[in-house]
Amino acid sequence: MARTGCYERKTGETSIKAVIKIEGQGQLVVDTGFGFFDHMLAQLSFHSLMDITIEAQADIKTGYHHLCEDVGICLGRALGLAVSGQQADKLDSRGAAIRRFGWALAPMDGSLAQVGLDVSGRGGAYINAPCMDEDLIEFLKAFAKEAGITLHIDVLKSDNHHHSTEAAFKGLAIALRAALEPDLQRTGASSSKGCIG
Repeated sequence: MARTGCYERKTGETSIKAVIKIEGQGQLVVDTGFGFFDHMLAQLSFHSLMDITIEAQADIKTGYHHLCEDVGICLGRALGLAVSGQQADKLDSRGAAIRRFGWALAPMDGSLAQVGLDVSGRGGAYINAPCMDEDLIEFLKAFAKEAGITLHIDVLKSDNHHHSTEAAFKGLAIALRAALEPDLQRTGASSSKGCIG
């Protein structure tokens, strides 16, 4: 049974609905009005093999900050629901623990990003990417926090803004794909404490 999650949020600035299917085909349905953001979300979906649908309306007269942050909140919460099956111990729908940790070293032409993450239930993002757009960093921070992922991203080399950001998003996707894979050898939660969180 596929792990899926859906979360919807409406504020005075945005109206966002995010749906995610972990066992997907890497298909994305989105039109946020911020083309580069949509391009990065396409990398996240395609390389993680997760199907993602985002319906987003936002007041972008003042910029893309609220849009990116609120998409991060909704997509993160949807992923958290998909991973946990709404259970605190983060077991997948077949009763198997997830591998929990994922990492990647992702190049994009002259840029290179290093990503490490832990689906720990303790969300937080630690990002060293001075070349990355601040609005996309806000997306990553919100996504990690709400999904319960400890996320580290370091852009080690950058030839330009586009390539370094794309390397980071591809690295995130590859690391997530590894971390969310069921660990069929393990029974119970993927933690020596006996629970995740």
